[in-house]
Amino acid sequence: MSKILLDSSEFVRHWAAIQLGTTFVDPCFAIGVLNRRGHLVGAVIYNAYEFRNVEATAVGKFGRYATAEICAYAFDRLDCLRISLTIPERNPRLIKMLMRMGFEIEGLKREYYGEGEHAIILGMLRQECKIPWRTAGKTVQAPASHRAAI
Repeated sequence: MSKILLDSSEFVRHWAAIQLGTTFVDPCFAIGVLNRRGHLVGAVIYNAYEFRNVEATAVGKFGRYATAEICAYAFDRLDCLRISLTIPERNPRLIKMLMRMGFEIEGLKREYYGEGEHAIILGMLRQECKIPWRTAGKTVQAPASHRAAI
């Protein structure tokens, strides 16, 4: 089971920016996904919050548990009605998994990540979520090496 990293937003945001070849500017908040060995393998960046909707960008590897935590943050903590998620088109495995959990494809951002690098826009309403997001997650503090990098 993966773990969620909540206290290292700057570090996670930087990791995600490198993975996507882009930058993220404030205000935003990042949640990291750690594998069993404690390595950062995924990230969600909450870029824009508009009371009813939160826009987020996801990159890396996710499982059902991590997706539940993504939903919990948006639906419980921010009290949003929906999540808009931007995913690299080159990650069809993640897109399919998210669709099984309730996300629907809502659009395409052409060349969003550069020439020939498109992004898929997924959306999910609170009532469409197929996973129980109201769970007490296993959050962890960042290792000292991560905190030092922030």
